[in-house]
Amino acid sequence: MLIKKGQKIFVKHKRKGSFNAIAEKDFDTEKDEWYPIILDDDMVDGLNTDWVKGEHIPARRGLCSVSLGSKK
Repeated sequence: MLIKKGQKIFVKHKRKGSFNAIAEKDFDTEKDEWYPIILDDDMVDGLNTDWVKGEHIPARRGLCSVSLGSKK
């Protein structure tokens, strides 16, 4: 799936849980290994790191799935 810069997406991550994000730049979920996304929720707790709204959050194709739109 092609994701365009600025699109709101919902991410289900195996280690970080589910959260809303915004695409930092264009990417393809089928071809790109890493997804350039910015957190759009208040906070996400990872295994070793916490991210707050507006921070770049690492998302790898094998560990997460994305869908268009935001959910709560």
